[in-house]
Amino acid sequence: GSDDRSVRLWKLTALENSNRENTNLQNDIKDKGDFIIDSQSFHSYTLIWTGWGHTARVWDIAFASSPSNADPRCDSLPILISAGEDSTARLWSPLSSEKEITYPLRGHRCESVWSVDACEG
Repeated sequence: GSDDRSVRLWKLTALENSNRENTNLQNDIKDKGDFIIDSQSFHSYTLIWTGWGHTARVWDIAFASSPSNADPRCDSLPILISAGEDSTARLWSPLSSEKEITYPLRGHRCESVWSVDACEG
């Protein structure tokens, strides 16, 4: 989740041995905008997608596969489901679009949707 109302997808990449030595970091994380190096795990994180739509904080995110009757543009692509303080759940296809793939799911009687989960099938 996020405090800035965004949904973000990061690519995790293991650093090669030479890159590990060249990072010259000791138990901290270097943030270079859309690229982060974690010296404890020797991985880099590269931001590959950002979705905007929530009007308040995002509390939870889950992955789901596209249903067989999904929009052909999203067929076999992963779907992200986000839950927010704005009482909505939103569906995203981060590998095909920056926008939501449907209208926000509303109707939750609580002030926030705290968590989401998805089942296959």
